[in-house]
Amino acid sequence: MFDSSGQVTGFEFIFAVPSGLDKSRSLRTLLLAANHGYPLDDRFQLARLLTRSVSFLHSCQVVHKNITPETVILLADSATGRETPFLVGFEKFRRAEGRTFMSGDLFWEKNIYRHPKRQGERPEEAYTMQHDIYSLGVYLLEIDLGASFVRFDATSVSDKNPKDAVPGSILDIAEYLKNKDTRARALQIKRKLIAIAEAESPGRMGKVYTDVVLSCLTCLDPGNRGFGDECNFTDEDGVLVGVRYIQQV
Repeated sequence: MFDSSGQVTGFEFIFAVPSGLDKSRSLRTLLLAANHGYPLDDRFQLARLLTRSVSFLHSCQVVHKNITPETVILLADSATGRETPFLVGFEKFRRAEGRTFMSGDLFWEKNIYRHPKRQGERPEEAYTMQHDIYSLGVYLLEIDLGASFVRFDATSVSDKNPKDAVPGSILDIAEYLKNKDTRARALQIKRKLIAIAEAESPGRMGKVYTDVVLSCLTCLDPGNRGFGDECNFTDEDGVLVGVRYIQQV
C-alpha cells in the first residue's frame, strides 16, 4: 500500500489456496461447533502442525503477536476431507529484535490468549517469542478440550461481534472479568487455565500433551516447567531466543 506521495505505508498478504484443498473454516468455528466429534488422532495432528508452524516462524526470527483461533484457518482435502491448519493473521508480525509500540487493548476475548504481561492498553513487556508460545499453549488447551473459551451471543458464528463475546462454559471467568485491576485479572485467568490443564488434560490427551500445554503456559515463569532458567535462553545481545522453547515442545 502507498500513500499519495508514493511512500510505502503497509503490506497486504494474499495467500493462494493449495491445490486439492477447499472448504475453509477457522479454528474458532471448529471449536464452537457443538458435538463436532473431532477424532483424537486428528486433534494430535492439528496440535502438531500448529506447533510446527510457530517453530518455523520463530526459526526465521519473527514473532507473530496475534496467535488466536481466529488466525488459524483449516482447509479440507477435497478427496479425504481431512483438514490441514494454516497460520494466518500476520497484521502485527515483526522481526524478533524489531521495535515495538507497546500498544494493546482491553478486549478480554483477545487477552486470554496473551501472556499476563502483554495485556491491557499498555503492556508491561516488549513482545518476545515466548509470548507467542504462551498463546500457543492456550489454544492447544482448547484443542484438547474440544471447546472454545470464547462464545458469542450472535445467532451466526460468521456474524460474531466482540460486544457479543461471552466466556465459554469451561472457562468460567465471569467474576474475574469484573476485576478492574488488569494485571490481577490476567493472573487469575492464567491460573485458571493451568488448573484446567492439570485437571482435564491427562485423561483426554495424555501426560506428554499435558506437559507441553503446561510448559507453554509457564514458559516465562521463574523455574518454569521443562525449560530451566530463563538466562539459558538469552543470546549474547540479550535477546530472548524463544525458538529454543518451541524446540522443546
